[in-house]
Amino acid sequence: MKHLYFWLCCLGLTSVYAQITYTSNNFAGIGASTILSSTQLNTAGYDFTQTGTNYAWNYPLLDVTSQDTQTWTDPNNSGYKTSWCFTNGYIFNCNSNFNNQFNLALPQRDGAVLGGYGLTNIVSHYQKSATALTNKMFGAQLTVGANSVPVTVSYTVPDQEYKFPIQYSDNYTNPSSFSVDLNALGIPIIYQSDNQRTNVVEGWGSLVTPYGTFANTLKMKTTLVSNITITGDAGPTNTTQTTISYKWFDAQYRVPVLEVSGNEINGVWAATQITYVDIQRCLQPTAVFAYVPVLPDYDSATLSASVSFITNAQNYQQLQWDFGDGTTSSSPNPTHVYQCPGTYTVTLSAINTFCVPSVTEQMSMALVVTDSQNVLSNEVIVSDTSLTAVRNHVGTQYVWLDCNNNLPIPGATGQVYTPTTPGSYAVSLVTGNCTSVSDCYDFPSLGTITQTMLQPKLYPNPTTGIVHIELGNAELKSVRVIDILGKVVENSLNLSALHRGLYLVELNTSHGVFVQKVVKE
Repeated sequence: MKHLYFWLCCLGLTSVYAQITYTSNNFAGIGASTILSSTQLNTAGYDFTQTGTNYAWNYPLLDVTSQDTQTWTDPNNSGYKTSWCFTNGYIFNCNSNFNNQFNLALPQRDGAVLGGYGLTNIVSHYQKSATALTNKMFGAQLTVGANSVPVTVSYTVPDQEYKFPIQYSDNYTNPSSFSVDLNALGIPIIYQSDNQRTNVVEGWGSLVTPYGTFANTLKMKTTLVSNITITGDAGPTNTTQTTISYKWFDAQYRVPVLEVSGNEINGVWAATQITYVDIQRCLQPTAVFAYVPVLPDYDSATLSASVSFITNAQNYQQLQWDFGDGTTSSSPNPTHVYQCPGTYTVTLSAINTFCVPSVTEQMSMALVVTDSQNVLSNEVIVSDTSLTAVRNHVGTQYVWLDCNNNLPIPGATGQVYTPTTPGSYAVSLVTGNCTSVSDCYDFPSLGTITQTMLQPKLYPNPTTGIVHIELGNAELKSVRVIDILGKVVENSLNLSALHRGLYLVELNTSHGVFVQKVVKE
């Protein structure tokens, strides 16, 4: 009787720790959602390549640096059915053809749009059957300039990621390929990838991660060799990339409970990404972002400057952008339009609401919108008879002000103002959504002997190059040469490099600012 009891115990232990079979039913279906933790590459000296039968893999000290929720979805809701049907010519039988090809989808991490170009809402489309999980198409929202269109790319040879059931000693190789031709969208690039995937189920046993212990797992090694050809205006460029990943499967979980991947370079493999099934944790959020262009410039045509932001924030449930101009956004990678030049403080707040209380981290960065075309100049040219605002953009509104009381001067609403009395004057300017006020400019008495004596004299006029000046006892502080469009084209009295035409020479002297006309021959 004791011998019988002993053998029954042994049989029981064998059933607990024997190798498992992982079927299609064990793998994720529509609605399956899993929290995945990612770690830094502080692997505590772990060797992920070791394997064997009835092996014990122990990785309890993997750090948790970030978490994402992976959710498998219905491909009919991905937003790419119509685009796929149109591309493949399925006009009247779209639904049936689409559903025959795809029954599972996996949204990838958000892409980004930078400088008017980018991909967002990237979704892989699969067909899962009792015998295989096959990646057959991916869709993305492609942004080129002001246009954003859904794009689908079907594998010319589908990528069979797994064969079911997954069992110890499985060993198989499958090819796959796809091509992306962007010439039709005005981008002269063709991307071709020819791949070979080899799956080897090389071990079984128990696994320990920070989440817990998995008594029965299968370990799969995947080697993916990709031969990539990028053809542009300069011709094709070829590269080969080898990625090796190790995955542990437990029949109680819908996706691999641990996955370690990395690139093999010159025969040496190193882990670059580690993820594992986990519970949700209260982690410190990180708020990191960048933007392009680095120096956005004010556009005279649109009277604005467009800036694209991209975030690498982690461990958050909410994002909040403050663009520094009174507007906000909660989008991960927004594009914002600034209405005026200037310096803005942009702040990103990443908020982890799972923590109690919520935990927030912020990052702030100065953003400078330049005005290299001097579209919104606040300068005023002072002549012996009038004041002229340099800004001449169509639609600009002018209101001249008396600096003695800061009140508008009745009827003074043109680009040029002719004062009737000496004083100090400024102009308020409104262009588009931008309002600004110039400095105050002193306008001296008119028609007096003193005024005549203070006027600098420029000669020769007309000139072929260098202009000379007589200032009397005045001191010359600075010179600006302004063309008829109001643009500063020179900061000296050497006009040799300028085209023929009429120019205004602004002289800033110790006796005031004077403007005289000069003809360049």
